[in-house]
Amino acid sequence: MTKKIDEHEGSKYLRKIHSAKRDKSPIQVDVYNVLEAFKVTCPARQHAIKKLLCAGIRGKGNELDDLIGAEAAVARAIELEKDRQVDLIMGETWNVETSDALDKHKWAVYMEAVIPEKEPKPAKEKPAKEKK
Repeated sequence: MTKKIDEHEGSKYLRKIHSAKRDKSPIQVDVYNVLEAFKVTCPARQHAIKKLLCAGIRGKGNELDDLIGAEAAVARAIELEKDRQVDLIMGETWNVETSDALDKHKWAVYMEAVIPEKEPKPAKEKPAKEKK
């Protein structure tokens, strides 16, 4: 027989929240309810959100470990989103690793338009040496 969520290890993700409606009626939800409610479909985003919402309480490392893991998951989510954006304009069969130089140039131009690199910080000037 299948256990209910509050009868197994998934219960650590259950939280009582209050409705946004006037009556403020309480309801129990878990991380997965939240992900579905917000239609989070990217696996890397799902992983990051779970680590952020449950940092330090998952039983798999401490809070800092989960925050570092979430950071890595967000970085991966960004990579996946870039790939999705490229696929939209280049077609799903396009692959940055195997395409010719023209395709790679188009990819680079597109990615610069989507996520421009940050301006480099100006170098700190060294104080001029005093002449004796």
